Amino acid sequence: NPPMAMLPSGAPTPLHNEDRRHFWLLMLAALVVLGAGIGLRDPWPSDEPRFTLVAKQMIASGDWLFPHRGSELYSDKPPMLMWIEAVFYLVTGNWRVSFLLPSLLAGLATLALTWDMGRRLWNPRVGLFAAVAMLATFQFAYQVKRAQIDPLVMALITLANWGLVLHFLRGPN
Repeated sequence: NPPMAMLPSGAPTPLHNEDRRHFWLLMLAALVVLGAGIGLRDPWPSDEPRFTLVAKQMIASGDWLFPHRGSELYSDKPPMLMWIEAVFYLVTGNWRVSFLLPSLLAGLATLALTWDMGRRLWNPRVGLFAAVAMLATFQFAYQVKRAQIDPLVMALITLANWGLVLHFLRGPN
């Protein structure tokens, strides 16, 4: 493939079955690496227990709009992580699983978006290498295995950049 394997319309080159297989193997490897240990531990100080307790309070009180820590309004952090943790608790019924799921899904989304940007800008092989390099980075794996706001922010920033890349490749639509 040439370095810029873009079609004149800005669409990426068609994916072959081997490229799809490599992507799904990457996602499976990422799920194993990043998801190892989910459900085996409780929230760990300092931030994880605080966020999980805010999510528990949301469910117990029914007040999802204004997060509280006990009787005190919790305005230190944006509530999106706590909302997602609470929703996953309603789905799974297990806090040991639900408090880590937002970070895991954010990490998987970041890898998929990185792969897609590399695929669209160059070719599927470059996208795969970019995503593998990200997965192999210590700080990425370390943060995604914690119930912090950072992985969610990372995924949302990557999504915004992915949207810009799509817009620039496809032109005004």
